[in-house]
Amino acid sequence: MQMSVGNSGSEPASAGPPQLDASGLKAYAHPLRLQMIRYLNDHGPATATQLARHLGESTGQTSYHLRQLARHGLVEDDPGRGTGRERWWRSRSFQVHASQLSGDPALGPAAQAVLSSVAQSRSEALDRWMAVAQQAPPEWMEAALHSQSTLRLTPEEARDLHTEVLAVLERFAELGRGREAGGHGDRVPPDAAGDDAPSGGAEPGPERVRVYVDVFPLWAERDDDR
Repeated sequence: MQMSVGNSGSEPASAGPPQLDASGLKAYAHPLRLQMIRYLNDHGPATATQLARHLGESTGQTSYHLRQLARHGLVEDDPGRGTGRERWWRSRSFQVHASQLSGDPALGPAAQAVLSSVAQSRSEALDRWMAVAQQAPPEWMEAALHSQSTLRLTPEEARDLHTEVLAVLERFAELGRGREAGGHGDRVPPDAAGDDAPSGGAEPGPERVRVYVDVFPLWAERDDDR
C-alpha cells in the first residue's frame, strides 16, 4: 500500500512527496493536527489565528501544533502571503509506503487515523460541493467528475494503474506551480481578502480542485465460494 496525502501541486516532480518517517506519521495523527491539515488542504494557506478561529482553539495551541507539524515537514511557510506580522502556513504532501507499515506494526493505528481523517474529509467535501453544485458556473458543472469503476486486475496491473494516474495528476499539478511562479495562483480565501465571494460575471479562473484516487482490492466483499 502506498498512501499519499496533501496537495499534489506542492512538490515539484523532481523532488516528489517526501517520505514520512515513523515519528512524523505519529505526530500527524494527533486529532487537532489532523483538523488543521484538513483546513489547510481545503482552504489553502492560513495563519495560526485563522486556524484558531475556525477550529475553536487558542492561537497558542494552533501556533504550537503548527511548529510541531513543521518539524516533520508537514507544513511550511508560504512566502508569497502575509505582511510579516504573522506567518502564513501551507500544507505539504507526503507519502508512506507499505514497507514502512509492515516493518513497524506500531504505525498501524497512526496510519488508520490518517486514512480515517482523509475519508471523513472526502465525505464532507463532497457534501459541501453537492450542496452548491447547482449554483456553480456551467463551465465547472461540466468539468466536475464523479466516477467509480470496479476492475479485475493483478497486483502488478494495479500498481501500473496508480503509477499512470499519478503521472497524469503530476502533469496538471505542474500547471498550478507555473501559475504560482508567475503570481497567478489560487483565489485568496474570503476571510483573508475581506470579501465574501468572487465578483459575479467574471470568467471562471483557476480554483482549488480536489482529486481523490483509491486503488484497492475488494477483500471485504469477496465471495469465498467462487
